[in-house]
Amino acid sequence: MDRVRALFIFFIGVLFVADAASAFAAIAMVNVDWSQLQVELVPLVGTPPVTLTYTEQGAQIAASAKTPRGGQQDFEEVLDNWSEQKTLAAHTPGADSAAAIGAALLKTSASITALPPACCDSTETSGRIARTANFTVAGAGSVIFSAPYSLSVDGIPFDSSNISTAEILATLNFSGEDGSFSNTSQSDGLTSLSSGPVTTSGTLRFGILASSSGTGSLYVSLSSSAIAVYRPIPEPSVCLALVGGLSGLLIFCRRRMA
Repeated sequence: MDRVRALFIFFIGVLFVADAASAFAAIAMVNVDWSQLQVELVPLVGTPPVTLTYTEQGAQIAASAKTPRGGQQDFEEVLDNWSEQKTLAAHTPGADSAAAIGAALLKTSASITALPPACCDSTETSGRIARTANFTVAGAGSVIFSAPYSLSVDGIPFDSSNISTAEILATLNFSGEDGSFSNTSQSDGLTSLSSGPVTTSGTLRFGILASSSGTGSLYVSLSSSAIAVYRPIPEPSVCLALVGGLSGLLIFCRRRMA
C-alpha cells in the first residue's frame, strides 16, 4: 500500500510540473513615445527659414489572433488623423484552446501576447500600427524627424517553436520642385527564440535634404507577433523530477526488501 501511495504522489507531482511548464506566454511589444516627436528644420546657409506643413495625416491599426482548431479573429481600422485614441484587440474563440490576445493601441504601442493552448495546438497573434503623413516643405534645408522607441520580446524557455518578434520601420520620401529626390529609412527589430526576455531602446531618427521647396511623405510602422505552441514533450525539469522520483522509489523498495 505504501508503494502504491508513493507512486501516486510522485506521478501527481510530475504532472503538476509538466502542466506548470506549459503555462508560459510568448510576448512581443514595440513602443514609440509620440508625445516626444521632434521635427528639426535646418535651412541651408544663407537661405530663408524652412517651414513644414502637413497636408494629410492618417493611421492604420490591426490586430489578429488564431489557432488551427480554435478559430480566428482579425480586426483592422483606418483613421484620417493622429489625434484619435483607438484600441483593437483580438482573441481566439473556442473551448479547446487557451485565449490568445493581440492588441494594438494607436499613438503608443503594438503589444502582443500569445498563450499556449490547452492541448496539441498552437496560438498565433500579431498587431500592427502604421502612421502616415503627406507634407509640403517651403525653402531649402534639412528636415529631421526623431522620437524615442523601445522593443521587448519574451519567448518560452526550452522550446524553439515559440517565437516572438518586434519590429519598427520608418521611411521618408521627398520630391523637390527642382526635380531633386531624397529618401531615407531606419529600422530595428528583435526576435526571441526561447531565449527569455530581451529588450532594446533607442531614438528613431531619420531625415531628408530638400534642395528646394517640394512635397514629401512619411511612413512609420510598428509591428509585433508571438507564437506559442503546446509542448507534449517533457521539459528538462520534468525529466529531472522523474529521475529523482524513480531513484527515491528504488531506494525505498530496497530498504523494504532488506
